[in-house]
Amino acid sequence: MVLAFAGIAGAELAPIAVKSSPADERTPAADGSWLSWTQSSHAHPNRTAVFAQRGSDPKIKVNRPGTLGENGGIDGHILVYHERKGNYAGDIRKFNLETQRRSNFPSKVSTRWDEYHPTMSGPWVLFSRYFSSTKVTKVLLYNTHTHALRTLDSGRALHTQAYSGQVNGDYAAWGHVRSGGADVYLYRISTKTTTKIPRLVHDQYAPSVAADGTIYYFRSGNECGATVKLVRYPAGGPATVLYSFPAGVDGGFQYVQEQTDGSLHTFYGRVTCRNSRWDIHKVIDSHTIQVSKDGTGTGTVTSVPAGIDCGTSCQAVFHGGTVVTLTATPDSGLSFTGWSDASCGANPTCQVTVEDDVSLTATFGP
Repeated sequence: MVLAFAGIAGAELAPIAVKSSPADERTPAADGSWLSWTQSSHAHPNRTAVFAQRGSDPKIKVNRPGTLGENGGIDGHILVYHERKGNYAGDIRKFNLETQRRSNFPSKVSTRWDEYHPTMSGPWVLFSRYFSSTKVTKVLLYNTHTHALRTLDSGRALHTQAYSGQVNGDYAAWGHVRSGGADVYLYRISTKTTTKIPRLVHDQYAPSVAADGTIYYFRSGNECGATVKLVRYPAGGPATVLYSFPAGVDGGFQYVQEQTDGSLHTFYGRVTCRNSRWDIHKVIDSHTIQVSKDGTGTGTVTSVPAGIDCGTSCQAVFHGGTVVTLTATPDSGLSFTGWSDASCGANPTCQVTVEDDVSLTATFGP
């Protein structure tokens, strides 16, 4: 029998301002040291441009001179974004952050219709398409290796609208707006299965997704700034509120960035409803598991997912909601006598649900 130890849920996460200026900044994306976003003056919100910045280096304008741009996503050194001229239908394009060269997608992706809000992960590109003649929106998933194009969802304007969120590893997230409310969906690419995230409020929207299928989204009442909350939903649930917005403040355009050290940052646009001012914020949904060893015996402690191998590495960072299985293995001829948490007792396997920093001691004896 495997006993479970659940870390006590900590306080709501504290937002961190990322981009805040007299201009409006929204639609963030990040990978490694790169950050990209959409920017416009508040007086002319439709005159948008895409910018990218590495660390504290000067920012780079991504879309071509004479065009308008909306940010998408970053995968390694490739940024995908939307570009158009005036009110004409636009296409999604690629921008190499290292060489600063632009390139196009094939005609299967860039059509005479309007393609927008792309994100990219490995060979997969998730984006939206709007058919002006029929007022239909579609959420599409394209494979750059096989050139396969999958339709994940569709909706007809004035009645329903489907829009793309984020693709990350084996998962894609998107939203669907109806007259009765807004829902978010999770799609597993390898199995071609779709999950509708349970909805207990009027609206759930602006989803992003981690590589393990944990989905992040906003939920609120039926107006801007009405009891808005940032929520995490791992595979199978339950939903956890990470941050509650002040009244009159809302969020949109989420994007998950996973760091190499195991931490997870979710970026989002923050809008003040009364004046439609946009800035970019983020929360860091990550906690540390610290393992100590005690007793007259010796042994190792390892974790699944990987990170702790103690022995050598007795501390690791995991993103919130992750279920971490710790296994204590005594050295030959010795024994494991128990964990410092009574819920795991003397069982060599202990499960930790990461909702706060956790410290455990494994005791080995003769």
